[in-house]
Amino acid sequence: MNTPSNQAYLENQVLTATPQKLQLMLIEGATRFARQGLEGWQAGENEAASEALVRCRKVLSNIQAGIKPELSEAAQRSASLYLFLFQTLTMAQMNRSVQDLEDIIKVLEIERETWSQLCEQMPESPAETQLAAAVEVTARDMPVVPTVDMPISEGFSAEA
Repeated sequence: MNTPSNQAYLENQVLTATPQKLQLMLIEGATRFARQGLEGWQAGENEAASEALVRCRKVLSNIQAGIKPELSEAAQRSASLYLFLFQTLTMAQMNRSVQDLEDIIKVLEIERETWSQLCEQMPESPAETQLAAAVEVTARDMPVVPTVDMPISEGFSAEA
């Protein structure tokens, strides 16, 4: 649970983050929730697992909502990837497929590494068009400008 000081710190981090850093934070949140879901299943804590997987889907929805497919074909592919992850996660939860959930986590880990590298290469907040062009070159064609329309505690954690 976030204390008021942790919440204030987290809000400041989100409000001052570059678009690429926000994307990284969302991916980290989705990965963390997917792992919590997997661990919950393995521990027989089905309610906690279900809650974590619902939170993961919310984060994936927010990532997808921030993609502007009209920017490029790469953005369209990115939107397709996150839609696929969302649908696969939904089916994995319904069928309780550990393998599918493990596969989702692997994809999210690759995405995390990609966006981490982009954050290192572009520490400043570029103009949106510069970000789209740079991402197409450096981050496997993934021009995404995230939006965060959920409570900060849903996708992010000070413990990340």
